[in-house]
Amino acid sequence: MGVLEIIFWIGLFIVFYTYIGYGMILYALVKLKECFRKTAATPPPTDDSLPDLTLFIAAYNEEDVVDEKMRNCLALDYPADKLHILWVTDGSNDRPNKRLSHWPQATVLHQPQRQLSGVLIWGNLSDGLPAWIYSLTYNGSYMLPETILTTVAAVLICKAAPQLFNAQNQ
Repeated sequence: MGVLEIIFWIGLFIVFYTYIGYGMILYALVKLKECFRKTAATPPPTDDSLPDLTLFIAAYNEEDVVDEKMRNCLALDYPADKLHILWVTDGSNDRPNKRLSHWPQATVLHQPQRQLSGVLIWGNLSDGLPAWIYSLTYNGSYMLPETILTTVAAVLICKAAPQLFNAQNQ
């Protein structure tokens, strides 16, 4: 076997392993682990254990999508008493506030001039809002119902991770 042939086969193996082999080995190891250790599914968190959450939506001249976005926000899989929806409509001149007045679940911050999509007004007027996570979404975008719950779970895991690792090292 020549040197070039050995280099060819090593190169082919590296490409195969990178794109296919690693995934196959990882899949096989996970299945092997599942055969030996059965873990019970953890129940979803109770509504009482979930934090309050403010969904912060910056809107500029978006009257056409206000109703759709509110329906989407209310369809999220999160307790209604813990989900607060805050709209900042600074500088809008197409009456989104009139549309939002029909939604009692929405809190609206508005001023006639534009100030960076409400960031400045948010910083000055949001004191006292029961918020734990602030989610910035474009009001024309829509979220899957599980989005908020998944985000909260990820944040809780990240907050707990240092404690988990410290407990394992002791």
